[in-house]
Amino acid sequence: DVVQASSMLCEEPLFGCVLGFNVKIEKEAQHEANERDVRIFNEPVIYKLIENYQEWVTASKKAEKEEGMSCLIWPVELESLRGSVFRNSKPAIIGVRVNTGKVKEGWKVMNKAGEVIGKITGIQKNGETVKEGKKGDELAIAINDGIIGRNLFEGEKLYSCIPLKQYCNIEKYLEEFSEEEKELLQTIKEKQILKDGEEEL
Repeated sequence: DVVQASSMLCEEPLFGCVLGFNVKIEKEAQHEANERDVRIFNEPVIYKLIENYQEWVTASKKAEKEEGMSCLIWPVELESLRGSVFRNSKPAIIGVRVNTGKVKEGWKVMNKAGEVIGKITGIQKNGETVKEGKKGDELAIAINDGIIGRNLFEGEKLYSCIPLKQYCNIEKYLEEFSEEEKELLQTIKEKQILKDGEEEL
């Protein structure tokens, strides 16, 4: 049973387990299961067995979704705050407000024309370094290739730069987005497609 469950892990991880109803688990079987990363459920009461399995399935699906979403670049609209330039370049550091969505360190940002400005290399909130910011937050962000007055300006809106190939993956998680974020996602995509079309001309 352990070997069969192990063979299912790659095809369907949630079937890669063994359910035992009031049975004795041999040490060799438990060792084999540990080696193959196969979960064994064994309970003397049938409803408890089913309950434990269902809880594991729910937790596994949640963890899988969170892992998948953590790799995605979220739609975000930032507004650079006037009078909040802390450094002009190398990197440019400017104050922003998160109008919609969330922002993370490491993401690239673009302007309203779809032109990439640079990558966010640092974020601070209230003087403390943070990895991300959410709607309503006022932050100081560092943008590696940003130059104040050349490709980055006070009072302008900035957007996350989402790779076009990533949109298919994002669509799997649309239920996690607010209506506002869904609209912004479409806006960002249109800006990128328009910019790509201009570059091909």
